[in-house]
Amino acid sequence: FLSNLKTASSDGFGTRAKNVASTMEVGDVVVPLCGNLDRRQSLAQIGLYAGVEYVICNIEEGNGEEGNRLINERIATVKPAYPLRPHLERSDWPISLPVSDVPLWLPRATYEAGTALGTLALAGTYLAIASILATFFRVAV
Repeated sequence: FLSNLKTASSDGFGTRAKNVASTMEVGDVVVPLCGNLDRRQSLAQIGLYAGVEYVICNIEEGNGEEGNRLINERIATVKPAYPLRPHLERSDWPISLPVSDVPLWLPRATYEAGTALGTLALAGTYLAIASILATFFRVAV
């Protein structure tokens, strides 16, 4: 856990999180994130779920022959890093998609550290609220 925190602190958190879209390589484990609900739904339709860890199976540099895409578009081939719930499993994995279709690709360490710190902050908030309420209300036994 501490090594994940060190790695994540160098990569940044939240809005300053380092997007590894241009540097990810075959074998890397990444987590795609997407805040736009419509885009998230369209990604889920092709088999890419936000917040799920994926292994990069292949990366190809695009040749510009796919419609109006940029000449140097990267195409990632990914599959989940672990089995998903049965209703999310697909028979067509691995899938290929342009890297630019996902707004943010995070390394696994950054995602896990951010999730752990967010959970810790939420637990601390509940504890503080309970402590404050306990000072004003006394339970009669």
